[in-house]
Amino acid sequence: MLEFEVLKTFFFSLNVPLLPKHHCNDSTRWVMVECMHKQVIKRVKEVIANSKYLALSCDEVTTVDNRSWISIYSYIAQDRCCILVLIYLEWVIEGGGVDNQTKVIMGVLKKHGGF
Repeated sequence: MLEFEVLKTFFFSLNVPLLPKHHCNDSTRWVMVECMHKQVIKRVKEVIANSKYLALSCDEVTTVDNRSWISIYSYIAQDRCCILVLIYLEWVIEGGGVDNQTKVIMGVLKKHGGF
């Protein structure tokens, strides 16, 4: 999909059947990405809801430009396998204190984790 514009004349010269005349634009790509993201989040919530055992892990990272990020992972035990799922990556704006981190983590779990 990304290299279609570069290879467009090549495909036309090969007479590829059902070749699209127009290429999708950036706004179309973002709509597709949003739809795929919603489906992934829906499936993650289903897996979390159907699991018997669940462990959460949170890691804080400070980037080179001094921004603080929290990544929230879920470890799910299912069919004798441990599945690692990234629930969310959140930018911590109001400081890295314990109270604020707890507030951020609880907000993310309610909004994106299905808790």
